[in-house]
Amino acid sequence: MPPPAEVSVFYKPYIELFPTLNEALAYLKKRNFDVWLQKNRHWDVTRPYAPGKWNVLQVLRHVTDAERVYQFRALWIARNTPNPLPGYDQDQWAASYGHLNQAQQMRGLMEDYQAVRSATLTLFASFSAEDFQRQGMANNTWFSPEILVRITAGHEKLHIQTLEKHLS
Repeated sequence: MPPPAEVSVFYKPYIELFPTLNEALAYLKKRNFDVWLQKNRHWDVTRPYAPGKWNVLQVLRHVTDAERVYQFRALWIARNTPNPLPGYDQDQWAASYGHLNQAQQMRGLMEDYQAVRSATLTLFASFSAEDFQRQGMANNTWFSPEILVRITAGHEKLHIQTLEKHLS
């Protein structure tokens, strides 16, 4: 089985943002998307950040959905389940986000984000050092729960950076 450092190139930008598990966990505890949205309330959350791209509501839904997936993958692997997990198509999922076009839906999305983040932190706090190092396959890629924590943090951070770049 390849070491976690050899995960798919797709995930490397996320992983590289957080070289250690502790850095990623500290980032997740800050609930950065929540904080970022509070600071940027003046932005039109229903307007795509660039032509053909998602709006802030859709990005928030995507970040929350992806965190659920990474959380479940980490649980699956930490519990030493030998069966590989399938992947998911983020674009197919995003196609269902079309109804997220009204600013008043922000409250419900934020509540969901906060609930998912709380569950993520509780789950990761339950893992032993050994749990974080187990390896398993999802989406034809080898992962460890440690790598999935780093991906979760990096994924959110990159999306926030993208929004800041295009909306500032």
